[in-house]
Amino acid sequence: MKLRILIILTICVIILGFLGFYFFNNYNLNAISNYAFKTCTQEAKLCSDGSAVGRDPNNNCEFFQCPGLEYCDTNNQCSSGNCYLFPDSEKAYCYNGNPCTKCDSGNCKVSKSYPMKITCD
Repeated sequence: MKLRILIILTICVIILGFLGFYFFNNYNLNAISNYAFKTCTQEAKLCSDGSAVGRDPNNNCEFFQCPGLEYCDTNNQCSSGNCYLFPDSEKAYCYNGNPCTKCDSGNCKVSKSYPMKITCD
């Protein structure tokens, strides 16, 4: 009778051990996959103000939102970039980078006024 109880207890301990091992490993794998670092491609999107944004790994690798245009004039100086008046815009705005990249030819003339007026070649 004691041998029978010992065998049953041993079998129960082995079964509980396997169940514990299975659930512990399954829980840890799910926890790791939820907190794994996601990587995105290294592309950049050029924004209308001349800045660039990358992809957001926390938003299904969609591009980060571009900053809004910062309009400028003699009373409102740019916090970054320079103040340009482009041919396709009625209002001058702050632009980071080479303003000639906004021209189809890639070439332009920049006036020395403020805001600087861009004339595409």
